[in-house]
Amino acid sequence: MYAVVRKVNEWFRSANKNDVDNLLDKIILSNRQREIFEMYYINKHNVNFIADSINVCDMVVNIELKRIREKIICIL
Repeated sequence: MYAVVRKVNEWFRSANKNDVDNLLDKIILSNRQREIFEMYYINKHNVNFIADSINVCDMVVNIELKRIREKIICIL
């Protein structure tokens, strides 16, 4: 699992807005996943901040991030 996280994070370090938009066009995210995606990868908020913002526990955010990464890694 760590290799997946590392690969996704490396991709985001070098990605531009167009790359991110293309990625989002290729994956299907729920509304909550899209919100978490934007807060975590675009706005660079931490898991605890996201959890407080959307009124869920941090474990839910971590699970959703795992699902998001699984979808992303299929595209990369």
